[in-house]
Amino acid sequence: MKTIIGVWIVGFLLVLQTVNIVSACCEQESQAASTLNGDWQLTTVVDNSAFQETVMMSVREPLLLVRSDKGYCALGIVGKKQDGYVLLWRYHTLRTTGVYKGSTRRDVCSQGGEDTEIVIAGSVSLTSETTRPIIGRFTAYKRTLLRVAVMPEGSGMVVSDTDAIACGDDCSEHYIGGCRRVTLTAVPASGWIFQYWQIGDMFVQDNPLQNLRISTDLNVCAVFSSTSD
Repeated sequence: MKTIIGVWIVGFLLVLQTVNIVSACCEQESQAASTLNGDWQLTTVVDNSAFQETVMMSVREPLLLVRSDKGYCALGIVGKKQDGYVLLWRYHTLRTTGVYKGSTRRDVCSQGGEDTEIVIAGSVSLTSETTRPIIGRFTAYKRTLLRVAVMPEGSGMVVSDTDAIACGDDCSEHYIGGCRRVTLTAVPASGWIFQYWQIGDMFVQDNPLQNLRISTDLNVCAVFSSTSD
């Protein structure tokens, strides 16, 4: 029975690889696409040794396209389960074949807290021509990007409580996981005053301190006005 299932999966993936993924994709993003699309940082433990890779996932159910910083590109499948999604992808390199099987889960950010983040976890099977199959485990967290800007240019700066952001000079930072919180402070230059924040499509006035949860890619702009106006 296992052999039959294995042959079916391999055959299905081979069929998928002959499909033009562009024509197979829907025009409208599914919930799976919005949840899983983007960069994920995977930590895999095999034989008590951990290694990391960053993969870019693009989803149009039931298709999953994976691009890895390890140099491979793979086509897989994604499906709905009761409380999330299941994922399967398989890749080939010159020396190794890997099969990832995982599912999403929702973890709480802190004990007793209400904030949660989506995590992908599952198993990895690695085989090569010279070694026996090796089974490991992987966990993946979303990798998000915070971009900060100051308007007008030179009117002030924005700094974060972690010292990762000091914009004008350092205006972007990557974060791993959806539970990260950052406090930004808008500091006006001489002759300028803080006016408002633009956080995505939202405008926030008056308070030069802004507490953010970085659970997705986010663009933030601090707007100042001249005291001479």
